[in-house]
Formats: sequence, C-alpha cells, structure tokens
Amino acid sequence: MTEFDTISPGEPQASAIAGKIKDHESQRSTIFVFPSQVSADSWAEAALGLQGIKAVESERFIGWDSFLDRITRNNVPEDRKKVDSRCRLIWALAALEENSRRAFLRCLVKPGSTAPKSLASSLSKLAPTLSDIVLELKETRRERYAIYQDNEFSDYAALASSYARFLDNHGLYEPSQIPVDSGGNNHFILFEPSLMPAYRGIAERLGRSISIETFSLLAPGEKSAGKEIRLQKFASFREELQSVFASCSSLIDEGTQPADIAISIPASTPDTQAHLWQIAQQYGLPLDFRSGEALSASPFGRLLNALSNAASEGFSLRTLRKLFDRNAFGWKEEGSALNLLRFATRYNIPEFSADRHYMTGLWSRTISLCRDPENRASAFYAKLYKAGLAVTGAVSFDALRRALHDFKDSFLEEPGKTTPAARKLERLFEELDGLESSHSLTGHPPLAASPLDTLLLSLDATRYRPTGKPNAISVYPYHLAALLASPIHFVLDASQASLDAALGHFSLIPKEMRSQQGEKDAGATLLSSFDAVKAVYCHAEQSLSGYTVPHPYFSRVGALQTMVDAGSIPELPDGAESRAWRDSAPSALPATLPPGRRAAALGYFDAEDESENCLPPPALYPIERPSGQSLDPKLLLSLPACDANPLYKISPGKLKYLVECPFKWLLSCIPDIETATSAAATLAEGSLTHSFIREVLQEEERKEGSFLPFRIEESDHKLEAAFRHSLSQVLKENGPALEPAMEAAYPKVRDRIGRILDFEMRFREEGWGIGDFEVPLSRKYEDLGLALHGRADRISEHKPKDRQLPGAPPLAVIDYKKNTTPLKKEFLIDAGGKLRDFQIACYAAMLEGEGFEVEMGFYWSIETSKPVIVFGPGGARPSGDAFEPERKALAEALALCSIIIKEGSFMSIKPSSEACASCIMRPACRAHFSSERP
Repeated sequence: MTEFDTISPGEPQASAIAGKIKDHESQRSTIFVFPSQVSADSWAEAALGLQGIKAVESERFIGWDSFLDRITRNNVPEDRKKVDSRCRLIWALAALEENSRRAFLRCLVKPGSTAPKSLASSLSKLAPTLSDIVLELKETRRERYAIYQDNEFSDYAALASSYARFLDNHGLYEPSQIPVDSGGNNHFILFEPSLMPAYRGIAERLGRSISIETFSLLAPGEKSAGKEIRLQKFASFREELQSVFASCSSLIDEGTQPADIAISIPASTPDTQAHLWQIAQQYGLPLDFRSGEALSASPFGRLLNALSNAASEGFSLRTLRKLFDRNAFGWKEEGSALNLLRFATRYNIPEFSADRHYMTGLWSRTISLCRDPENRASAFYAKLYKAGLAVTGAVSFDALRRALHDFKDSFLEEPGKTTPAARKLERLFEELDGLESSHSLTGHPPLAASPLDTLLLSLDATRYRPTGKPNAISVYPYHLAALLASPIHFVLDASQASLDAALGHFSLIPKEMRSQQGEKDAGATLLSSFDAVKAVYCHAEQSLSGYTVPHPYFSRVGALQTMVDAGSIPELPDGAESRAWRDSAPSALPATLPPGRRAAALGYFDAEDESENCLPPPALYPIERPSGQSLDPKLLLSLPACDANPLYKISPGKLKYLVECPFKWLLSCIPDIETATSAAATLAEGSLTHSFIREVLQEEERKEGSFLPFRIEESDHKLEAAFRHSLSQVLKENGPALEPAMEAAYPKVRDRIGRILDFEMRFREEGWGIGDFEVPLSRKYEDLGLALHGRADRISEHKPKDRQLPGAPPLAVIDYKKNTTPLKKEFLIDAGGKLRDFQIACYAAMLEGEGFEVEMGFYWSIETSKPVIVFGPGGARPSGDAFEPERKALAEALALCSIIIKEGSFMSIKPSSEACASCIMRPACRAHFSSERP
C-alpha cells in the first residue's frame, strides 16, 4: 500500500521528441509528422517554449492525414471526384442489399441471415483500405495459414473488388489509393509510424519516393527512453477518478494551468464522460472532451434516434420517456406529451417490446378499455403515431425531408436561430441533402436500410468539434492521445482489454484477424507514446466494464506498480455527506460546498436569496438555519393529494410512515410514488385474487342462500366465470398489458381458492358468515385534526345458531395478503409500548367508533393459505378486550401525528432499521440530506 502523494508535472524540454525538433529546427525543409493533428498541434505550441528554439513555423507540424494529402495532391485524377463518407456508406448498404439477394459473403454475414445495420458502418470505415487489407491478409495467410480460414479472406477480397467497381462505375477516387508524389525537397520525420493507419501498406512506396525518417520512443525490447514508468493501481474506477482529480486539483493549486494537464481514456463514451464530469465538478475543475461529438448526439439527432426507437418498438414506455426527455427542442404540447406518458405508466404499457405490431394493438385496446378523460392521451397518441410512421416509413430521402419538417413544425418549439442547437439542426439537414445527392450520383442503388436508418448511420459517423474551452483539462480517447506534449498526462484504465478500440484505428486488419504478437507490439507502442513528456498510468481492478488486470506492458518494462489505499485518497464532499447520511452521524456542512448545493442542503429554493422561500434544514444537520420564513403546513395540506379538507385523512399505511419517518410520509403524498416503483403485475395479481375470492364466495351464497360444501373439481365453469369477471375489472383498472401475466396466474390462484374454501367451511361452522368485501371505513378525530380512513378487504358477522343476544352481531375483520403477513412483533406492542403495524388496529378502531363490537381480527396469506390471528379465539391476543394495549398505542400514535403535522416538522428524517430497510424513498432522502448532484 502507498500513501496518496502529489505529482509534479514534467518538462517538454526534456522529451526525446523535443530533442529531435531542436536538432532540425533550422532545417526549414524538414516536416514533423505525427499520428494525429491533435499531437502535431500540441508540439507546435510546445515548440514555442523550448529553450534554444528562436522560431519554428507551425505549418511544419502536421498529422498523418495531412501528410497523405500533401504527398498525393499532384497525382489526383482530374476526371474523377473524391469519394466522401456518404458515398462509402451508400456503397456499403448497396453491397449488403446485393448480398441479401445473391449471397457472396460467407463469414461476415452468415448465409440466410440479415446483416445488422452496424455492419454497414464498419464496412464504410474500412472501404478506403480494403485493397490494403487484402494484401495484409495474403501475407498473414502465408505466415500463419493454419489460423485463418479462406472464407474470411474471400469476404474481404469480394468487398475490395466490389468497392473498386463502385469507384470506377461512378467516376470516384479514393485518396488512400493515389500514387505517392516525390515530396519535393522536403524531409519528413515520422513520429511513431506504427500508430499511423495504413503506414505498413505504403512504407515501401514512401521509402522509394520521398525522404523520410522514422522515430519511436520505444525501441524493440527496450524501456521507454530509460524512464521510470509508474502505474498506480486502485480497487475501483471511482477511486481512480477521485485520485486523479485530487492530483489535478493539487497541481492547479500549485500553479499548473488546466490546459497543461491531459487525461486519456480508452473511449470517450457517454457513460465515461458522465463519470468524469461528476467527479470533476465536485473539485470545480473544467473539462474539455477533445474527441468531438457525433452529429447524432446533437439535440435533434438524439430526438430523431428516440423517435426511430419509439416507432420500432411501437411506442413502448422506455422509448416514450426518451422521446419526451428534456431537450433544446421543447414540445409545443408538453402537457399532452406528459399526459400520454402518465397514461402509459398508469396502465402499464410495457417498458420494452420487440413487436411493434403487437404494441399497436395493445395501445388500441388500452385506449378503448381504460379511462382517458377528454380523450387527451388517445388524441395525442394518434397524432404522434401518424407522424412517427411518416418519418420511419419514408421511402426516399426527399419524403424523409418532408416528414421531418412536418414533425418539427407540428410538435417542436424550435430554439433561436443563433443557438448551437439550431446550427446543428441545419447541419443535420445538410447531411440529409448530401446523402440524397450521393444516392443520386451513384445511380439510386437499392439499399439495405431505410432512408431514416441511412441518415442515422451517417449522423453516427459524422463528427463535429464543439467550441473548445480556453483553459481546461483536455480529455482524449486513446487513439488521439499518442505523443501529446502535455507536461502531465494521466492515462486511465490501462488494462489488458482497454486498447482494443484504439488499436482498431491504427490497424488495417479487423480485430478478430490480427496476429497476437503484432497486437502486443502495437499496444506497447501506444502505451509508451503516452509518456512523451510525463505520464501517470492508472488501473482500476473494478472498472466500468468489469474486473480487469493491468496491461502486460507494465510487467515487461519493469514499471513501478503501487496500490493506492482508498483511505489515503482525499474524500470528496459528497463522500463525506454520504457517509454521514449512512451512519446518521452528521458534521457541519463543508465550507467547500458549491453555493447551489449548500443552499439545497439548507433547504433554500434560491441560492442567491437566502432570506426567503426556505425550508427547514434536514434534521440530521447540527446547524442552525438562518432566520427565514418556515414552510407553513397548511400549504402542503391544501394540496389535493393530501385530501385534508376539513380534516387530514390518514390511512394505516400513511400513519405508519408518519410515525416512522415524517419525511417518508411527506414523499408518500406525491401521487403514485409508491405504486410506480412496485411490480405492477404483482399488485394487479393481488387485486385479481381479492376480486376472485369475493366473486366465488358471494356467488355461492347468492345462489344457494347459504354456504354449502364446495368441490372445486366439479365447479370449473363457476370458477372460470368468476375469474373472467374479476379479470375484466382488473384490466380496466390496470390496462390490458397485464392480461398475459394474469392469465398465467390463474392456475395458482385457482389452487389457492380451493384452500380458502376449505377454511371457509370451518369458519362457517363456527357461525361466521361470508360478509361484505372492500368495505370503506372511517372515523373522525376532530380534536386531533385527523380522520382515520381505510378499506377493509372483508368484514364478517358472527351469527351462531345459539346466539340470543340483542343488537348488532360481533364482527371479524379480515385482511388478505398475497404473500407474507406482518409478524407478531409488528402487530403487538413492543417493550416500549410502540406499535409498528397499524392495519388491523385501525380497522378495529374505525368499526368500534361506529358502535360495533369487533370480536376477531386476522390476516390471511393467500400464498401460505393460513390465517394469522391478531386478536380473538386462538390469536396472539385471546380476545378483543385483551387487545386494549394496542388500542392505546394507536391513540398515542395518532396524537403524535397530529403534533407533527400541526408543527410542520414533517421535513425531519428519522433513520432506523425498520424505517429504512425497504424504503423506496432512499434516493430522495439522500438528496434531501444533501443534494447529491448540482
């Protein structure tokens, strides 16, 4: 283990690359060629500060692509047009369409199967180097012929031939195939040429035609320029990020400019960027992601992807959420959109679907069966479905353009014309125009994708560079981070598998066909290139992609590998507050909290004005809230969700929340917050079972006049009829999407009904009737400002034959549970006289308030098919009189709730194992304790 220590930046002056530049600084005909223009620009800027260099032209620092253009520009054919990425995509889709009609690919596409659209993107990227790939594979087959099959070689050979014909037939040329010019009087120094795509294929031609010199930081079999290589190891990716950004913060505090710090990651994915942003923001560090963004990541590009996915899944719930997500393009009918989303959630439209035709039918049934006030959801769905069908079903690029404009004009609020979102929208339609032009240029070939899918593929491949930040920490993907001149370079996730994406940019050979030895050499070269000035390599045992091991390069070069103890990494403000929340041991709010977060933690609505609109601070904070207006409980109780006119109506469940944790009760006032996070099918099955029990029992009593012995095997038709009637009611309340789950539950419910009927025979013999089901109950406590209310599953009357007493007969309260019932320690008072389960106690109190005698109360578990008697003969309390301690505990709990509500102290958090164990409000509780995100 090692203690966390600070890291000092390196000096570009000491780099071997700087030495090479200084050696040739005065030779103005010498050009410095780097693997990418990013690294070329970084050294052009660094050269201005190198000692011994008076001046050097920035034009002498070029990337590999610029180098190729420079040495081939004089040989470009005048009668041909340069092929672009759109034409390559058109060729790839046309080739896959041809393969579907006449199969010529035997390995890349399995015979009889449909090629995935992603294959078209891969082929369009490989198109410029297909002929070189074939030459490489010929060499590979000669050297290691036993490893590869002929099918793989023949596929690439066929594709190379197809692409060559495509270029010839349409008067196009591929820049990578243009003969090399003499290069004039220039001398070119190629830094790390093995990291330059296609270099191996043209190395011999370069050597014959122009004056070149190659330079590498890593000679074969040697360490990187004699440097000590350092690898820091961490247990998790989060610890890795915390350590790196703590080091960045320390460097900046000591005078290092953010622009002098570079961070490289295996691939700049949205998930990885989100993790980096989250930690960097807590340190207040500016980040600049330098990989560029796909046009598909623009606001309208994301919306277009969401619309495509929604239409392909028949507007499943997850695709609707994505479609209506906040964007630079607001929805004109935002209320209708949100209403449709609520309708889909309320009636359990599936999260995912692979059959859009089934979903179309399901939506139709749901709209016709379920309640939709004023047909708002159905009207908006019909309009959205029609527009989505027009976009996804467009048969030409022109039809797609018209459909997109119609969709945009009908549904979206456009941003201002000068905003970035508007400029990207214009760029997107330019891309559509370019695809139409390329499709026309190549003779309108049939494609293996629709116009919309073709556009989406093109948007994924088209990248734009967002406006850079003037002084920020630069974050690069591996393939752009080679040979950077940054004084300090943090290399994240340096694992054995992390180089795959980057090596794909440098090698012509597809990954599955590369030689193992060649991949090792390229990986070592890439890793060593990060150490052009000073690199700090990092590896997390548990990364975003799972458990990994460090790259073998570090063992081969004898790197100093140190395990960083998590306890030695400076704790983030969020980490300290998470620990305080978890342990219920708070400290004062950190002074380093950003203003917005500190205001949220203290309960302020506005960080700039702390004198008004403030809530009480969380109860766990030992800090005095500055004077200000407290939240009046009347404001909350006036909400329709609280139903507090004239008395606050409290159910047994809400009563339990309020006693356990007032803040948990406050959140439960949000409509549907609990049911939305529960398993809809499970809740609906419980409702179905309750309804089924009621139908069967009441039908028997109604037909026979009294409850008679019931043989389930002789009454299939009765059970089936009762089930169908119950099912129709459940589907009307929960949506027809749950019908398959309810049908599947029928055999199990039917079996449980048989067991219930056996119990009912004994229950009847003791003098108890079937009684009433779903009985609404209430009792007013005007002195407390409360009204207890609830709905009992079943209330039965006790009418034994020998009963002679006048007045209403005693009652039994029955509550059905699908699975587990409350434990004895929950429905009886504990050593402190407290009650944890209030349901039976509340039902009994409400009935007794109406003058009824409650002789028995019990739960019935449908799953275990047996009663749990709370009080009454054979119960935990032998009689109703013996249940008096629980009545007293209920009265005390109601009095406590009245005080909490009247004083407005429902913002307090009361952590306990009972309250927190299965609480679905934990994320909101954590946010209330201290906002987790700004």
